[in-house]
Amino acid sequence: MHSSYDNRILLRKVAYLLDFMYGPPVGSTIVAHPLRISLSSKTKRPKAVYSGDFLVAVRRKDGYFLLERHGLNLISTVKLSKAVVVDDVAKPFVMEGKDV
Repeated sequence: MHSSYDNRILLRKVAYLLDFMYGPPVGSTIVAHPLRISLSSKTKRPKAVYSGDFLVAVRRKDGYFLLERHGLNLISTVKLSKAVVVDDVAKPFVMEGKDV
């Protein structure tokens, strides 16, 4: 069982990693919601982050945090310094899996 201190450290770690990977204020925006973090039973590393819905998946190969649909919706209203916005002309190509 994790103590409240361990949970605060884990939340801070998740926020720092999200800020590092996606730029501030992604981490603080996600962590502002009540979260449940699923940990690996062997390594005790985060596997997924939930806030009712699935927010973040952690890629096993390298530990990269992948924002899922609900996580992207949470940060869609935040001004990001590193963001690519796909316009309506390119949308069909992206939906086919092509690069922007």
